[in-house]
Formats: sequence, C-alpha cells, structure tokens
Amino acid sequence: MKLLHAHFGPSGLEIVNLAKMSRIPLLVTFHGYDASILLTMKKYINNIKKVFDYAYLVAVSENMKRDLVKFGADEERISVVRCGIPVNRFNYVERVSLSDKFSNNELITFLQVSNFVEVKGHEYTIRAFNEFLREYSNARLILAGDGVIKASIKKLCTKLGIISKVDFPGVVDENTVIKLMKHADVFVQHSVTLKNGIKEGLPTVIMEAMSTGLPVISTSHSAIPELIDNGLNGFLVEEKDVSSYTEAMFNLKNVTNEIGFNAHKKVAEDFNLYIETQKLFGIYDRLISNDIR
Repeated sequence: MKLLHAHFGPSGLEIVNLAKMSRIPLLVTFHGYDASILLTMKKYINNIKKVFDYAYLVAVSENMKRDLVKFGADEERISVVRCGIPVNRFNYVERVSLSDKFSNNELITFLQVSNFVEVKGHEYTIRAFNEFLREYSNARLILAGDGVIKASIKKLCTKLGIISKVDFPGVVDENTVIKLMKHADVFVQHSVTLKNGIKEGLPTVIMEAMSTGLPVISTSHSAIPELIDNGLNGFLVEEKDVSSYTEAMFNLKNVTNEIGFNAHKKVAEDFNLYIETQKLFGIYDRLISNDIR
C-alpha cells in the first residue's frame, strides 16, 4: 500500500495511527461539518491535531482552508481541491433573457432543488417570493426535494395565500433536475447558518444550476462567495435578509444572458470535476514520491 486517503476528519482520526505505524502517507479531505460544527467541540479539536501533525490535508474551499489553519493546521500542507461537477452533464442552455421576459410579462420560473432542512433557508425564499408576487404576479416557484420541514413550508405558503404559485414535485433524480433547470429562469437557495453553528460547505446544486446558465440568487454563506461573484455571475444577499432577497428578485428585470454565460464560464473553469480530479491525482503522485509529506 502506497497511500491512504480518508474522507472527513473523523475518518482521518480513525486511521492516522495505522498510517504512522505503517509509515504510509495519509491524505485527509475535509468536506463540511468536520471543519465547522465539529471544530466547536474541545475533544475533537484536541484529537484532530494528530491528523494535522501527520497527514496532508485537502479542503474543498478556501473558506474551509482558512478555518483549518485557524485551528492549527499547517497552511503549507493544505491544498484546495473543489468538489466540482461534470460540466458536460449540465450543458449551457440559451434562454430568453429575463429582461425580455419581464418586458413582455411572461412567466418567470424560480427553482430550488434541495432537501427540506433548515439550513437551506426555504422560509426566507417563500417570504421573499411572496413579496415579489405583489409586484409581478406571473411567476411560480418550484421547490423540489423532501425533508423534515416540507410540511411546515407548505403551511407557510397556504398561510400567505400563495400555495397555488408554488410547486412541490418531491424527490427528483438527476435527469429530472437537468430538465427542471433547462426550463427554469432563476435558481434560488438561501443558505443560512444555524444557531448551533452548522452551515453548508459549497452546495453542488448551485454549481449545476450555474453550469446550465441559470442566474442564481444565494447568500454570502460559507464558501458560496467563492463561486458567485455578486453582480457578475449571480447575486448574493445576506442571510435571513428578506428585504434584500426580494430586491434581488425585483432587479432580475434588468438581467441579460451575460450573467448566465458568466456563471457557466465560472463553473467550467474553476469547478470542473475533471480538472479538480487531476489536481487530486497530482497530490497522490507527490505524496507517493515523497515530494510532500
């Protein structure tokens, strides 16, 4: 055996002693909770230093890399390798521009694809969409997925009187996701940090939407600003700020297809699964040849 690669910090902890005893290089990739919520726990912080001291690390975002360094990891022994997407599966779609659709009072379709969990911010999307409908009624919102808060989100839609404007298609497979993105006009995901500190890493589905050329409205949350350059290839608002979220929806009336093209270009160049995989292979080669330890 020439190399061990563990995914997630706790898995690295399970195998680090074996790697040291066997004098085998260890690579540990941190993905999300293992570099956020777990780093609020004293026991984990103390233990994970064993991994920091021996293993070479991979973080899936610059934001995560900074957090790991803050807790004692050596910046020189961490690489950022993003969880990219297969760009050729999520092809760019030439759409009628939002500015033209608004001018002609055509239907505007908003889409979110995610589990119904609190961190995905469905409540804020519903409240902003409700305000948007007061000014532009020819719109609908598709919320694909399932989860523990789905019933409460449906109740909120009913309470606000917009249930007829919101579709809940349930769990969807990748082919259906691609079809939904192809026919949508805007992708939304209002990611939020929970009271206990849990937050997202970098949602893959946002990359997928951008790859198809969808303008995305999301939040300045975790690593999302590494993907979305506000006003250039998408739009960012602050977490739980319904007023700014609604304003971002209204401002879509000025959006041309340039935003969508820029979004596709960003993913193809910086979040491309093939390119990121090659980076990982390069790290394997260097670890095996003892160029890095």
